[in-house]
Amino acid sequence: MLRLYFDLPGREEVVIDRYAKWLLDHGVDAVGQSIADLAPARLAFGQGLAGFAVNRRRARPGGRVLPTVVDQDVPVLTVRTPRGGLRGVVFGYACHTTCVSDDKINGDYAGYAQAAVETRQPGAVAMFVQGCGGDANPLPANASRAGQSLWPHSRGGRGAGHRGANEARDGAVAGLVRGSAVAL
Repeated sequence: MLRLYFDLPGREEVVIDRYAKWLLDHGVDAVGQSIADLAPARLAFGQGLAGFAVNRRRARPGGRVLPTVVDQDVPVLTVRTPRGGLRGVVFGYACHTTCVSDDKINGDYAGYAQAAVETRQPGAVAMFVQGCGGDANPLPANASRAGQSLWPHSRGGRGAGHRGANEARDGAVAGLVRGSAVAL
């Protein structure tokens, strides 16, 4: 697909082809592992709350007078064994993942929140779903060098990504607690 849009040197095409094969092989392997691990499960839904998304029209000078709607909910779906053991958590938030601006590939607040949920819930797999946050940015957004203070590497981080990860994580954990009572 990249070849349609970019004139790539041959050495980059080799790297892209190698990565595409690796990704496909690992994707097929993940599907096979999932099928082999099928088991009865209970699903439950809950809601948490995070408050770091702001309408980006309001985040600019003079924007406070503009009307806005921002969804602060953190919907959480849990997958539990019949005996109640937590196997998976799917949670979302309607906000762009633009906390970190250190020019490195990372999961931003969503990835760090996933790691934090998995740390608090050993054995469970956490997955993030991007909500409808077309006009919602984290505040502050694009914080310089925030990646150095993100969970789980730092307990006292002050970066925007750290705050976003902690709020998303806390919203997901709150949804886990509420979700345990609402079986689907």
